[in-house]
Amino acid sequence: MAEQDRIDYESLRPTTSETRFFEPWSYCFMWISSVVIIAWWLMGTSAVPPVGPLNWQQAVVAAIIAHVIMAVGISFMGHAGLFHGIPYPIQSRTAFGYIGAKIPNILRAAPAICWFGIESWLGALAFHGGIRVVTGVDLGFGGTLVIFLIFQAVQTVLTMRGIKLLKTVVSYIAIYLLPMWIFIAYRIFREVGFGAAEVWAFPGTWGLPFWFIVTAFLGIFTTAMLNASDYTRYYPKGEMKSNFWMNILGIIPVGVALVIIGLLAGAGTGIYDPIEVMIQKFPEMGWLIPLLLFIAFAQWGSNISLNIVPPANVIMDMSEKISWKWAVIITGILGTLTFPWWLASAKIFMWFMVVYSAFLGPVYGIMVCDYYIIWKKRLRIESLYDLSHPDVKYDNGWNMAGIIALAIGSAASFIIPGISWFIGAPVGGLAYYILVKAWYQKKYPNIGELEGA
Repeated sequence: MAEQDRIDYESLRPTTSETRFFEPWSYCFMWISSVVIIAWWLMGTSAVPPVGPLNWQQAVVAAIIAHVIMAVGISFMGHAGLFHGIPYPIQSRTAFGYIGAKIPNILRAAPAICWFGIESWLGALAFHGGIRVVTGVDLGFGGTLVIFLIFQAVQTVLTMRGIKLLKTVVSYIAIYLLPMWIFIAYRIFREVGFGAAEVWAFPGTWGLPFWFIVTAFLGIFTTAMLNASDYTRYYPKGEMKSNFWMNILGIIPVGVALVIIGLLAGAGTGIYDPIEVMIQKFPEMGWLIPLLLFIAFAQWGSNISLNIVPPANVIMDMSEKISWKWAVIITGILGTLTFPWWLASAKIFMWFMVVYSAFLGPVYGIMVCDYYIIWKKRLRIESLYDLSHPDVKYDNGWNMAGIIALAIGSAASFIIPGISWFIGAPVGGLAYYILVKAWYQKKYPNIGELEGA
Protein backbone atom coordinates (compact mmCIF):
# COMPACT_ATOMS: atom_id res chain seq x y z
CA MET A 1 0.00 0.00 0.00
CA ALA A 2 2.83 2.41 0.79
CA GLU A 3 4.31 1.93 -2.68
CA GLN A 4 0.93 2.45 -4.31
CA ASP A 5 0.37 5.62 -2.28
CA ARG A 6 3.73 6.97 -3.47
CA ILE A 7 2.82 6.35 -7.09
CA ASP A 8 -0.58 7.98 -6.68
CA TYR A 9 0.90 11.11 -5.13
CA GLU A 10 3.36 11.55 -7.96
CA SER A 11 1.08 10.64 -10.84
CA LEU A 12 -0.30 13.21 -13.26
CA ARG A 13 -3.71 11.57 -12.82
CA PRO A 14 -6.34 13.52 -10.84
CA THR A 15 -5.79 13.46 -7.09
CA THR A 16 -8.31 11.76 -4.81
CA SER A 17 -9.44 12.63 -1.30
CA GLU A 18 -6.82 10.18 0.00
CA THR A 19 -3.96 11.89 -1.82
CA ARG A 20 -4.83 15.48 -0.89
CA PHE A 21 -2.30 15.77 1.92
CA PHE A 22 -2.31 19.53 2.58
CA GLU A 23 -4.22 21.11 5.43
CA PRO A 24 -4.84 24.87 5.09
CA TRP A 25 -2.00 25.93 7.40
CA SER A 26 0.58 23.50 6.06
CA TYR A 27 -0.29 24.82 2.60
CA CYS A 28 0.19 28.39 3.86
CA PHE A 29 3.55 27.45 5.37
CA MET A 30 4.60 26.01 2.01
CA TRP A 31 4.08 29.43 0.43
CA ILE A 32 5.91 31.15 3.28
CA SER A 33 8.94 28.91 2.84
CA SER A 34 8.71 29.49 -0.93
CA VAL A 35 8.60 33.28 -0.53
CA VAL A 36 11.38 33.50 2.07
CA ILE A 37 14.23 33.66 -0.40
CA ILE A 38 17.22 35.93 -0.77
CA ALA A 39 15.89 36.92 -4.22
CA TRP A 40 13.28 39.14 -2.55
CA TRP A 41 16.09 40.94 -0.71
CA LEU A 42 17.91 41.25 -4.01
CA MET A 43 14.79 42.70 -5.62
CA GLY A 44 14.36 45.26 -2.86
CA THR A 45 17.96 46.37 -3.16
CA SER A 46 17.61 46.51 -6.96
CA ALA A 47 14.57 48.78 -6.84
CA VAL A 48 16.25 51.80 -5.16
CA PRO A 49 19.48 53.73 -5.68
CA PRO A 50 22.30 53.15 -6.33
CA VAL A 51 20.95 50.39 -8.60
CA GLY A 52 17.23 51.04 -9.06
CA PRO A 53 15.06 53.94 -10.32
CA LEU A 54 12.52 54.24 -7.45
CA ASN A 55 12.39 55.89 -4.05
CA TRP A 56 11.44 53.80 -1.03
CA GLN A 57 7.69 54.61 -1.11
CA GLN A 58 7.42 53.67 -4.78
CA ALA A 59 9.39 50.45 -4.25
CA VAL A 60 7.10 49.37 -1.40
CA VAL A 61 3.96 50.15 -3.45
CA ALA A 62 5.42 48.21 -6.40
CA ALA A 63 6.06 45.23 -4.13
CA ILE A 64 2.52 45.34 -2.72
CA ILE A 65 0.93 45.52 -6.19
CA ALA A 66 3.05 42.63 -7.45
CA HIS A 67 2.36 40.40 -4.43
CA VAL A 68 -1.40 41.02 -4.56
CA ILE A 69 -1.40 40.05 -8.25
CA MET A 70 0.62 36.93 -7.39
CA ALA A 71 -1.69 35.76 -4.61
CA VAL A 72 -4.90 36.45 -6.54
CA GLY A 73 -3.41 35.02 -9.75
CA ILE A 74 -2.47 31.79 -7.99
CA SER A 75 -6.01 31.53 -6.61
CA PHE A 76 -7.52 31.94 -10.08
CA MET A 77 -5.25 29.47 -11.84
CA GLY A 78 -5.36 27.01 -8.96
CA HIS A 79 -9.11 26.41 -9.30
CA ALA A 80 -8.62 23.52 -11.74
CA GLY A 81 -6.39 21.69 -9.30
CA LEU A 82 -8.61 22.47 -6.34
CA PHE A 83 -11.83 21.21 -7.96
CA HIS A 84 -10.64 18.70 -10.55
CA GLY A 85 -7.36 17.48 -9.05
CA ILE A 86 -5.39 17.93 -12.29
CA PRO A 87 -1.85 19.37 -12.57
CA TYR A 88 -0.74 22.22 -14.81
CA PRO A 89 0.57 20.09 -17.73
CA ILE A 90 -2.82 18.39 -18.05
CA GLN A 91 -4.80 21.61 -17.52
CA SER A 92 -2.98 23.27 -20.42
CA ARG A 93 -4.19 20.67 -22.94
CA THR A 94 -7.62 22.22 -23.56
CA ALA A 95 -6.10 25.58 -24.52
CA PHE A 96 -3.22 24.27 -26.64
CA GLY A 97 -3.91 20.63 -27.53
CA TYR A 98 -2.03 17.67 -26.10
CA ILE A 99 1.03 18.28 -28.32
CA GLY A 100 0.76 22.05 -28.53
CA ALA A 101 0.64 22.22 -24.71
CA LYS A 102 4.27 21.15 -24.62
CA ILE A 103 5.25 24.63 -25.84
CA PRO A 104 3.83 26.59 -22.87
CA ASN A 105 4.88 23.77 -20.57
CA ILE A 106 8.49 24.16 -21.67
CA LEU A 107 8.17 27.94 -21.43
CA ARG A 108 7.04 27.46 -17.83
CA ALA A 109 9.69 24.86 -16.93
CA ALA A 110 12.70 26.70 -18.38
CA PRO A 111 12.75 29.72 -16.01
CA ALA A 112 12.03 27.45 -13.04
CA ILE A 113 15.08 25.38 -13.92
CA CYS A 114 17.10 28.60 -14.21
CA TRP A 115 15.83 29.73 -10.82
CA PHE A 116 16.80 26.34 -9.38
CA GLY A 117 20.39 27.12 -10.31
CA ILE A 118 20.25 30.77 -9.19
CA GLU A 119 18.89 29.95 -5.73
CA SER A 120 21.49 27.24 -5.17
CA TRP A 121 24.25 29.56 -6.38
CA LEU A 122 23.20 32.28 -3.92
CA GLY A 123 23.26 29.70 -1.13
CA ALA A 124 26.71 28.50 -2.23
CA LEU A 125 28.02 32.07 -2.20
CA ALA A 126 26.77 32.48 1.35
CA PHE A 127 28.44 29.28 2.51
CA HIS A 128 31.66 30.29 0.81
CA GLY A 129 31.49 33.64 2.57
CA GLY A 130 30.96 31.93 5.90
CA ILE A 131 33.97 29.70 5.36
CA ARG A 132 36.03 32.76 4.50
CA VAL A 133 35.00 34.47 7.74
CA VAL A 134 35.81 31.41 9.86
CA THR A 135 39.07 30.28 8.26
CA GLY A 136 40.34 33.36 6.48
CA VAL A 137 40.73 31.20 3.38
CA ASP A 138 39.15 32.27 0.10
CA LEU A 139 38.28 29.14 -1.88
CA GLY A 140 37.63 31.17 -5.00
CA PHE A 141 35.19 30.32 -7.79
CA GLY A 142 36.15 26.64 -7.73
CA GLY A 143 35.25 26.26 -4.06
CA THR A 144 31.92 28.01 -4.55
CA LEU A 145 31.21 25.75 -7.52
CA VAL A 146 31.80 22.63 -5.40
CA ILE A 147 29.38 23.91 -2.72
CA PHE A 148 26.85 24.70 -5.45
CA LEU A 149 27.08 21.15 -6.80
CA ILE A 150 26.54 19.75 -3.30
CA PHE A 151 23.47 21.96 -2.88
CA GLN A 152 22.07 20.76 -6.20
CA ALA A 153 22.64 17.12 -5.28
CA VAL A 154 21.03 17.40 -1.83
CA GLN A 155 17.89 19.10 -3.15
CA THR A 156 17.56 16.64 -6.02
CA VAL A 157 17.90 13.61 -3.75
CA LEU A 158 15.40 15.04 -1.26
CA THR A 159 12.80 15.70 -3.94
CA MET A 160 13.27 12.26 -5.47
CA ARG A 161 11.84 10.86 -2.24
CA GLY A 162 8.37 12.09 -3.15
CA ILE A 163 5.91 14.93 -3.65
CA LYS A 164 4.74 14.83 -0.02
CA LEU A 165 8.02 16.54 0.79
CA LEU A 166 6.08 19.72 0.09
CA LYS A 167 4.31 19.18 3.40
CA THR A 168 6.63 17.06 5.50
CA VAL A 169 9.77 19.17 4.95
CA VAL A 170 9.27 22.32 2.91
CA SER A 171 6.21 23.76 4.62
CA TYR A 172 7.73 23.48 8.10
CA ILE A 173 11.00 25.08 7.08
CA ALA A 174 9.00 28.30 7.51
CA ILE A 175 9.01 27.81 11.28
CA TYR A 176 12.78 28.32 11.25
CA LEU A 177 12.93 30.93 8.50
CA LEU A 178 10.44 33.49 9.84
CA PRO A 179 12.11 34.28 13.19
CA MET A 180 15.50 34.37 11.47
CA TRP A 181 14.25 36.94 8.96
CA ILE A 182 12.84 39.04 11.81
CA PHE A 183 16.19 38.97 13.60
CA ILE A 184 18.09 39.81 10.42
CA ALA A 185 15.79 42.78 9.79
CA TYR A 186 16.25 44.00 13.37
CA ARG A 187 20.01 43.66 13.18
CA ILE A 188 20.28 45.53 9.89
CA PHE A 189 18.00 48.31 11.13
CA ARG A 190 20.06 48.62 14.33
CA GLU A 191 23.27 48.83 12.34
CA VAL A 192 22.29 51.16 9.49
CA GLY A 193 18.92 52.67 10.41
CA PHE A 194 16.98 53.91 7.42
CA GLY A 195 20.13 54.49 5.42
CA ALA A 196 21.50 57.55 3.71
CA ALA A 197 19.18 60.54 3.60
CA GLU A 198 19.86 61.19 -0.08
CA VAL A 199 18.59 57.72 -0.96
CA TRP A 200 15.25 58.26 0.75
CA ALA A 201 14.93 61.75 -0.69
CA PHE A 202 15.39 60.42 -4.21
CA PRO A 203 12.41 61.62 -6.35
CA GLY A 204 12.00 58.36 -8.25
CA THR A 205 9.14 57.95 -10.70
CA TRP A 206 5.63 56.56 -10.98
CA GLY A 207 6.03 56.14 -14.74
CA LEU A 208 7.28 53.29 -16.88
CA PRO A 209 10.30 52.45 -14.64
CA PHE A 210 7.85 51.93 -11.76
CA TRP A 211 5.92 49.34 -13.76
CA PHE A 212 9.18 47.80 -14.91
CA ILE A 213 9.96 47.08 -11.25
CA VAL A 214 6.45 45.70 -10.69
CA THR A 215 6.95 43.40 -13.69
CA ALA A 216 10.35 42.33 -12.36
CA PHE A 217 8.79 41.53 -8.97
CA LEU A 218 6.11 39.53 -10.78
CA GLY A 219 8.78 37.67 -12.71
CA ILE A 220 9.79 35.67 -9.64
CA PHE A 221 6.29 34.25 -9.14
CA THR A 222 4.89 34.33 -12.68
CA THR A 223 5.92 30.70 -12.96
CA ALA A 224 4.13 29.76 -9.73
CA MET A 225 0.99 31.54 -10.92
CA LEU A 226 0.89 29.33 -14.01
CA ASN A 227 1.35 25.99 -12.30
CA ALA A 228 -0.77 26.75 -9.21
CA SER A 229 -2.76 23.58 -9.85
CA ASP A 230 0.38 21.54 -9.15
CA TYR A 231 -0.10 22.57 -5.50
CA THR A 232 -3.85 23.14 -5.10
CA ARG A 233 -4.59 19.59 -6.32
CA TYR A 234 -3.30 18.43 -2.92
CA TYR A 235 -5.52 20.90 -1.00
CA PRO A 236 -8.92 19.81 0.44
CA LYS A 237 -11.33 19.68 -2.50
CA GLY A 238 -13.64 22.63 -3.07
CA GLU A 239 -12.35 24.82 -0.23
CA MET A 240 -11.95 27.84 -2.47
CA LYS A 241 -12.40 30.47 0.24
CA SER A 242 -9.83 29.06 2.66
CA ASN A 243 -7.41 28.42 -0.20
CA PHE A 244 -7.71 32.05 -1.27
CA TRP A 245 -6.91 33.33 2.22
CA MET A 246 -4.00 30.94 2.63
CA ASN A 247 -2.56 32.28 -0.63
CA ILE A 248 -2.97 35.83 0.68
CA LEU A 249 -1.42 35.10 4.08
CA GLY A 250 1.38 32.95 2.75
CA ILE A 251 2.56 35.31 0.02
CA ILE A 252 1.78 39.00 0.59
CA PRO A 253 2.92 39.89 4.16
CA VAL A 254 6.16 37.93 4.08
CA GLY A 255 7.11 38.82 0.50
CA VAL A 256 6.57 42.57 1.01
CA ALA A 257 8.45 42.47 4.32
CA LEU A 258 11.46 40.85 2.69
CA VAL A 259 11.52 43.48 -0.05
CA ILE A 260 11.55 46.15 2.67
CA ILE A 261 14.54 44.44 4.32
CA GLY A 262 16.31 44.67 0.99
CA LEU A 263 15.43 48.37 0.80
CA LEU A 264 16.92 49.00 4.23
CA ALA A 265 20.06 47.05 3.43
CA GLY A 266 20.58 48.74 0.08
CA ALA A 267 19.93 52.23 1.41
CA GLY A 268 22.06 51.70 4.49
CA THR A 269 25.07 49.97 3.00
CA GLY A 270 25.05 50.71 -0.71
CA ILE A 271 25.93 47.04 -1.23
CA TYR A 272 23.98 45.23 -3.95
CA ASP A 273 24.97 41.70 -2.93
CA PRO A 274 22.72 40.46 -0.06
CA ILE A 275 25.20 37.71 0.81
CA GLU A 276 27.97 40.25 1.42
CA VAL A 277 25.64 42.35 3.57
CA MET A 278 24.82 39.35 5.76
CA ILE A 279 28.45 38.37 6.21
CA GLN A 280 29.45 41.91 7.12
CA LYS A 281 26.62 42.45 9.60
CA PHE A 282 26.84 39.02 11.27
CA PRO A 283 30.58 38.49 11.88
CA GLU A 284 30.11 36.75 15.23
CA MET A 285 30.89 33.04 15.24
CA GLY A 286 27.79 32.28 17.34
CA TRP A 287 25.50 33.52 14.58
CA LEU A 288 27.39 32.13 11.64
CA ILE A 289 26.04 28.56 11.71
CA PRO A 290 22.35 29.59 12.23
CA LEU A 291 22.76 32.12 9.43
CA LEU A 292 24.24 29.55 7.05
CA LEU A 293 21.43 27.10 7.90
CA PHE A 294 18.92 29.87 7.28
CA ILE A 295 20.37 30.60 3.85
CA ALA A 296 20.44 26.91 2.92
CA PHE A 297 16.86 26.29 4.09
CA ALA A 298 15.59 29.43 2.36
CA GLN A 299 16.98 28.31 -0.98
CA TRP A 300 16.00 24.66 -0.57
CA GLY A 301 12.43 25.46 0.46
CA SER A 302 11.71 27.64 -2.55
CA ASN A 303 13.62 25.40 -4.94
CA ILE A 304 11.79 22.21 -4.03
CA SER A 305 8.31 23.74 -4.25
CA LEU A 306 8.70 26.26 -7.08
CA ASN A 307 11.67 25.15 -9.15
CA ILE A 308 11.85 21.34 -9.01
CA VAL A 309 8.32 19.96 -8.68
CA PRO A 310 6.76 21.95 -11.61
CA PRO A 311 9.51 21.16 -14.16
CA ALA A 312 9.46 17.53 -13.02
CA ASN A 313 5.73 17.36 -13.80
CA VAL A 314 6.37 18.89 -17.23
CA ILE A 315 9.15 16.39 -17.95
CA MET A 316 6.88 13.49 -16.89
CA ASP A 317 4.28 14.81 -19.32
CA MET A 318 6.83 14.63 -22.14
CA SER A 319 6.90 10.84 -22.01
CA GLU A 320 5.00 8.19 -20.08
CA LYS A 321 8.30 6.32 -19.73
CA ILE A 322 9.82 9.03 -17.50
CA SER A 323 9.16 8.32 -13.82
CA TRP A 324 9.04 10.89 -11.04
CA LYS A 325 12.57 10.08 -9.89
CA TRP A 326 14.05 10.42 -13.37
CA ALA A 327 12.12 13.64 -13.99
CA VAL A 328 13.64 15.10 -10.81
CA ILE A 329 17.12 13.90 -11.79
CA ILE A 330 16.79 15.52 -15.23
CA THR A 331 15.62 18.75 -13.57
CA GLY A 332 18.63 18.67 -11.27
CA ILE A 333 21.06 18.16 -14.14
CA LEU A 334 19.51 20.95 -16.22
CA GLY A 335 19.48 23.32 -13.24
CA THR A 336 23.19 22.70 -12.77
CA LEU A 337 23.90 23.59 -16.41
CA THR A 338 22.20 27.03 -16.34
CA PHE A 339 25.35 29.03 -15.43
CA PRO A 340 23.61 30.79 -12.51
CA TRP A 341 26.73 32.84 -11.66
CA TRP A 342 26.04 34.68 -14.91
CA LEU A 343 22.23 34.89 -14.67
CA ALA A 344 22.34 36.28 -11.11
CA SER A 345 24.64 39.17 -12.03
CA ALA A 346 23.34 42.64 -11.31
CA LYS A 347 23.43 43.70 -14.96
CA ILE A 348 21.00 41.11 -16.31
CA PHE A 349 19.01 39.95 -13.27
CA MET A 350 16.05 42.30 -13.78
CA TRP A 351 15.93 41.79 -17.56
CA PHE A 352 16.06 38.02 -17.15
CA MET A 353 12.73 38.12 -15.28
CA VAL A 354 11.12 40.74 -17.50
CA VAL A 355 11.97 38.89 -20.73
CA TYR A 356 10.60 35.50 -19.71
CA SER A 357 7.49 37.23 -18.34
CA ALA A 358 6.86 38.30 -21.94
CA PHE A 359 6.14 34.65 -22.77
CA LEU A 360 4.46 33.53 -19.56
CA GLY A 361 2.01 36.45 -19.37
CA PRO A 362 0.24 35.37 -22.59
CA VAL A 363 0.12 31.74 -21.41
CA TYR A 364 -1.57 32.86 -18.20
CA GLY A 365 -4.11 35.02 -20.05
CA ILE A 366 -4.93 32.24 -22.52
CA MET A 367 -5.40 29.59 -19.84
CA VAL A 368 -7.58 31.82 -17.65
CA CYS A 369 -9.75 32.68 -20.67
CA ASP A 370 -9.96 29.02 -21.69
CA TYR A 371 -10.86 27.72 -18.24
CA TYR A 372 -13.23 30.44 -17.01
CA ILE A 373 -14.81 31.84 -20.18
CA ILE A 374 -14.67 29.05 -22.77
CA TRP A 375 -15.13 25.99 -20.51
CA LYS A 376 -16.75 27.85 -17.57
CA LYS A 377 -14.69 25.80 -15.08
CA ARG A 378 -16.35 22.55 -16.20
CA LEU A 379 -14.08 19.98 -17.82
CA ARG A 380 -14.46 16.41 -19.03
CA ILE A 381 -11.54 15.19 -17.00
CA GLU A 382 -11.08 11.76 -18.59
CA SER A 383 -10.96 13.34 -22.04
CA LEU A 384 -7.81 15.23 -21.03
CA TYR A 385 -5.96 11.92 -20.72
CA ASP A 386 -7.39 10.39 -23.92
CA LEU A 387 -5.13 11.64 -26.69
CA SER A 388 -7.68 10.65 -29.34
CA HIS A 389 -10.47 12.72 -27.75
CA PRO A 390 -11.53 15.92 -29.58
CA ASP A 391 -11.06 17.96 -26.35
CA VAL A 392 -7.28 17.63 -26.65
CA LYS A 393 -6.62 16.30 -30.18
CA TYR A 394 -7.83 19.21 -32.35
CA ASP A 395 -5.44 19.48 -35.36
CA ASN A 396 -3.35 16.37 -34.72
CA GLY A 397 -2.73 17.44 -31.13
CA TRP A 398 -2.55 21.20 -31.73
CA ASN A 399 -5.14 23.78 -30.68
CA MET A 400 -4.04 26.41 -33.18
CA ALA A 401 -6.19 29.09 -31.55
CA GLY A 402 -4.04 28.81 -28.44
CA ILE A 403 -0.77 28.62 -30.35
CA ILE A 404 -1.56 31.67 -32.49
CA ALA A 405 -2.81 33.62 -29.46
CA LEU A 406 0.45 32.79 -27.67
CA ALA A 407 2.44 34.15 -30.60
CA ILE A 408 0.32 37.33 -30.72
CA GLY A 409 0.54 37.90 -26.97
CA SER A 410 4.30 37.31 -26.87
CA ALA A 411 4.90 39.65 -29.82
CA ALA A 412 2.78 42.33 -28.15
CA SER A 413 4.76 41.92 -24.92
CA PHE A 414 7.95 43.00 -26.63
CA ILE A 415 6.42 46.30 -27.78
CA ILE A 416 7.23 47.60 -24.29
CA PRO A 417 9.40 44.88 -22.70
CA GLY A 418 9.52 46.66 -19.36
CA ILE A 419 5.85 45.91 -18.73
CA SER A 420 5.71 42.67 -20.70
CA TRP A 421 3.43 40.72 -18.35
CA PHE A 422 0.78 43.46 -18.21
CA ILE A 423 0.61 43.58 -22.00
CA GLY A 424 0.99 39.89 -22.80
CA ALA A 425 -1.60 38.49 -20.39
CA PRO A 426 -4.63 40.51 -21.58
CA VAL A 427 -3.60 40.51 -25.25
CA GLY A 428 -3.04 36.75 -25.24
CA GLY A 429 -6.36 36.10 -23.49
CA LEU A 430 -8.31 38.42 -25.79
CA ALA A 431 -6.68 37.00 -28.91
CA TYR A 432 -7.55 33.47 -27.79
CA TYR A 433 -11.18 34.40 -27.11
CA ILE A 434 -11.59 36.02 -30.54
CA LEU A 435 -9.91 33.12 -32.36
CA VAL A 436 -12.03 30.50 -30.57
CA LYS A 437 -15.34 32.29 -31.08
CA ALA A 438 -14.74 33.49 -34.64
CA TRP A 439 -12.92 30.45 -35.98
CA TYR A 440 -11.96 27.45 -33.90
CA GLN A 441 -15.28 26.78 -32.18
CA LYS A 442 -16.92 26.54 -35.60
CA LYS A 443 -14.29 24.06 -36.70
CA TYR A 444 -14.44 22.09 -33.42
CA PRO A 445 -17.87 22.54 -31.81
CA ASN A 446 -16.74 20.48 -28.81
CA ILE A 447 -14.70 23.43 -27.51
CA GLY A 448 -16.52 24.69 -24.43
CA GLU A 449 -19.40 22.30 -24.98
CA LEU A 450 -20.72 21.60 -21.49
CA GLU A 451 -23.10 18.74 -22.21
CA GLY A 452 -21.75 15.73 -20.35
CA ALA A 453 -18.96 17.75 -18.75
